[in-house]
Amino acid sequence: VARDMQLGARGNSGVILAEYVRGLALASTDWQQAIAAGAQTAQEAVVVPREGTMLTVAQWAAAVPHDDDFADYVRAVSMAGRDCVMRTTEMMPELKAAGVVDSGAVVLSLLLDAVASEVNDEPMPPLAIDHLACDVSAINYQGPAFEVMYTFESDRYSCDSLREELAVIGDSVTVTGAASPYRVHVHVDQPAEAVAEGLRHGRVRDIDITPLVTRAHSGAPRELVGVGVVLAS
Repeated sequence: VARDMQLGARGNSGVILAEYVRGLALASTDWQQAIAAGAQTAQEAVVVPREGTMLTVAQWAAAVPHDDDFADYVRAVSMAGRDCVMRTTEMMPELKAAGVVDSGAVVLSLLLDAVASEVNDEPMPPLAIDHLACDVSAINYQGPAFEVMYTFESDRYSCDSLREELAVIGDSVTVTGAASPYRVHVHVDQPAEAVAEGLRHGRVRDIDITPLVTRAHSGAPRELVGVGVVLAS
């Protein structure tokens, strides 16, 4: 499951969630150790972790004290995740400006809910989150204009070197996978640079480039740069 999630990951949260599940799989059958390993593995995948994301939910869940009653324990973990989700609005300026919670945090919380539901043979509790329209004009986003993702094939040394280079030219750098192929995520202004770095370190395929902003919400005019890809059989 972790491997399929890694190769099919979309967006920063998708890559982090894949690493979290990989951490679960690496641990023993003890659930407390597993969610601790998941939190650590996900944290290590992100070059510059931020408070108020699914990483924070993972840390809160892992910090729940052990309980000999496993049913009560997983229920407490679920409640800790939900509590953290509701607090993410105040943890990150962008979330506070838009008046929303972090979407990746919600997803991880739902995973913890599902475990508690299965163990206790109870229905999933309803989400106590209002479905509101988000006014993105309230967010003065000044970050990179594009999200770039691709599958990267090479050795671990080249993968680590690629992570360092991408952190220089962009942000939100996340890499998932214990071995090749890896799934790479980065936010940049020049998508071609991110792809070129991947090609310099190894083989790149399954490239996805998504605009993060429009001129209307970028806060300043921004030159959109085209990307050319050369394919060799």
